[in-house]
This record gives sequence, structure tokens and C-alpha cells, in this order.
Amino acid sequence: MYDLLIKDGLVVSPVSTLSVDVAIKDGKIAALGEFNSLSSHETISARGKLVLPGMIDPHVHLWDNDPSLELNAADNHFTGTVAAAFGGNTTVLDFAYPVKSGSVTEAVTARRTDADDNVAVDYSLHVVVDSDSTKTIETIRELPKHGINSIKAFMTRGSMAEDYSLLRIMCAAAESNLLMLVHPENASLVRGNRHSMIEDGRLSITEFPNSQPVFAEIEATQRAILLAEYAGVVLYVVHISSGRVADIVREAQRRGLRVIGETVTHYLTLTEEVYARGDGANFVCGPPLRTKTDQIGLWDALCDGTITTLGSDHCGFDAAQKALGKGDWHRTPKGIAGIETRISVIFSEGVIKGRLTLPQFVGLCAANPAQTFGLYPRKGVIAPGSDADICIFDPTVEWTITPNSLHFDWGWSPHDGLSVTGKPRTTILRGKVIVVGDEYRGSPGDGQFIHRNSPCARDHTYA
Repeated sequence: MYDLLIKDGLVVSPVSTLSVDVAIKDGKIAALGEFNSLSSHETISARGKLVLPGMIDPHVHLWDNDPSLELNAADNHFTGTVAAAFGGNTTVLDFAYPVKSGSVTEAVTARRTDADDNVAVDYSLHVVVDSDSTKTIETIRELPKHGINSIKAFMTRGSMAEDYSLLRIMCAAAESNLLMLVHPENASLVRGNRHSMIEDGRLSITEFPNSQPVFAEIEATQRAILLAEYAGVVLYVVHISSGRVADIVREAQRRGLRVIGETVTHYLTLTEEVYARGDGANFVCGPPLRTKTDQIGLWDALCDGTITTLGSDHCGFDAAQKALGKGDWHRTPKGIAGIETRISVIFSEGVIKGRLTLPQFVGLCAANPAQTFGLYPRKGVIAPGSDADICIFDPTVEWTITPNSLHFDWGWSPHDGLSVTGKPRTTILRGKVIVVGDEYRGSPGDGQFIHRNSPCARDHTYA
């Protein structure tokens, strides 16, 4: 006797689609096939719907902190992950930030203390490194014992702005078989631009894109790839905002380098034109939104497999917090809230518009992140033995995104007014139904911290 059957849906994998029932027992996928409803305690009809693996958002900032403004984002580990669940996500990868001791393992402990009893979905962590101190490097080597296989350097932050320090961290990551994430921007160019603009009084939101120009991202990506090649580390380039940066990643891959590309929803769907709007401050993020040409280049990179993971880079500062800057870009907290809308927007803009196939969509949003970050095959696929993480998705429903249509009140949405096709209707976490329609049926702490295996190189992904 199974615990739960999902019947009559179209099961989508990263390589195919198949009309089969899904049987769940003890929180795991037990079998795929044709089953009689009497063989299960509970049955869900998925007729006319897609049965997707629980979506994985590889890049979120929950309850984020802007230290320069002494400000925490409006959502927290519970409310943010509830919104994730309504968006069809069953796993998110958040960030642990440095602590005063310099120990990255203590940073993990501190973040888990905040999250473990509160998360509504499963989660893991990337660890942010901003120093190449002896203690930092020593504790980096301990991360695999804590189930962590990825670290991140902001190339504009701390000693990571210095090439030698960044290279030392990359070498330590390579020695420990960790995946190296980089936020690529040239620190000197960004600092110089920002200082000059502030001195000149160029503080309006319309000027914001000039504070972090695309050439700063281009140059830093090239440099990060060169350093990673020397260190022998697998490099993961986060939130690629420009088609020209995607071109650099593509060329590195053609040379056989282990470079993985990620982009996020807002760079695929929004452009720098929003900064001229009355609500332009809401869209202040790092890097800034780019041009329509960049957007086209990013879609091309998704379609040809250069970019293999797609996150939200969710950072939930609400409209009131954005307004604290009073139209001054350098006093406005950076970040865009997109944890709930990622799947619907990408399905509508990608699959419905013919840019992506259904297997590509599942690869980008579930299977590839699972493989890249050592979660596969426990996560990212509907297969016997995998966690029973499932999103039942209605591919036909048409709806308009508004702040009121979402399940946390940020007071704004980057896609406010966008009409989309497709919406998650049921979310199942390890066999437990936690979302049905607009009803949340879960509890704080339903989610678990997931220990991850060694990361995979790019050529193991499906896209």
C-alpha cells in the first residue's frame, strides 16, 4: 500500500515526458507506472497537468542584510520559503555570510541556527568568503564534513577584490573539491565609478546602471576564468546579466574549461528602461538590469546550453525599504524579490513562447541545479528512490502577476502587471502536501538542511 498516488499527469524529466502515475511511500518516489487508486491511502488527480520534480532555486538570499544601511530584508526563513513553496520550489540554496571569527564553519552554524526550525522547504548553503586568512582557508577544508560543497567570492568585497587573495581561495576550494562561485565585477572600476558619481551628485535612479557598468562584469569574468583555470577549480559564474558575459563563458567551455553559467529571472525579462519609471528604485539590484540586446544574448545562451542553471537571486527588500533611499541609488537596498514567480515567468516566457522545451525547462530549474550542487539523484528528478519532491503544474491557467497575487507582501513585484500562462497548483515536499492552490498546509521546520555530495562538472548536466 502506497502513501500517495499522483495519477493521470504528464511526468516531465530533463530528457523526456511520460504519461505515468507516480507512487510515493515513506517520503520517497516508490514507483512509476499505472496504478489502481485502491493501492494508496490518498490519490491526487493530475489530469491535464504537468508533474514536475520539485523545483530547485540555486540562488536565494533569505532575510538578507544590507550592512551599509543596517537593514534586513522584509521576509525571513519561514515567510520566504513559504513563498518558495507556492512557486513550486522544494529546495533552495541560501548563503552563509562571514562571521567575526573568520571561521566559515561557524558561519554555517550561525546561519543554520536562524534557519533550521523555520524553513518551509529543504535548503542548503553556499558559504561567502571575503578573506584569505589562515583560519578561513583552514575551515574551508572542513566544509565537506558539514555537507557544504560550494563557496562564493564577491570580487568587489574584502580581500577577494585582490587577485592573489582570490587565487588562494580558489586553490583551497580545488584542494577540497568545492565548487567556486564568483560574483564577477571589477572592484576598482565599480568603486571608482561610484565615488565619481557621488561626488558629482549623479544620484538619481536613472543613473544607477552607470555605477556598475557592464564592462566591469565582463572584465572580472575573464579574470575569474583565468584564475580558476590556473587553480584547477570548477567555476560557477553567478547571475550573468549580459550576453557578452555569456559569450565569454561559452568560449571558456569550448576550450574545455570547467565553467558553469547561471542567470536569473529578472535579467531575462526586464531591462534598464525600468530605472526611468517612477518606481525605478524597486529595481536597484547588483549587477544592474541591462539592455534588450543583453537579454536576447542570455536567452540564446540558455537555449544552446552555455547557461545551465536558472535561479531567482531573490532578495526580499520590500517597497517601503526601497523607498528609504528617497530616489538616491546608493542609499537604496539592492535586491529583487522573485522566489515565488520564477517558475511561472520562465515557463510562460520560455516554454509557451517556444524558446525552451519542457525537458529543457526542468533541466534549468531542477535537474541541472541538483546535479551541479551535489543533490542529484535525491533531488531534481522524479525517479524511484528520489525524494518525493513534486510540483503539480497547470500549464494552461492564465493569470496576471500583482503584489496581491503573491503569498508574501513585499508591496511590489518586479513583474507587476505581467500576464503569464502556467502556475504551480500543488507542492509536495518529501511526500507531504504543503501547498494546494492558495492554501498553505505546512509548518515551520518542515524543511530540512540537506547535506550535499561532491559537486558535478558542467558536462554532467542535461541542458
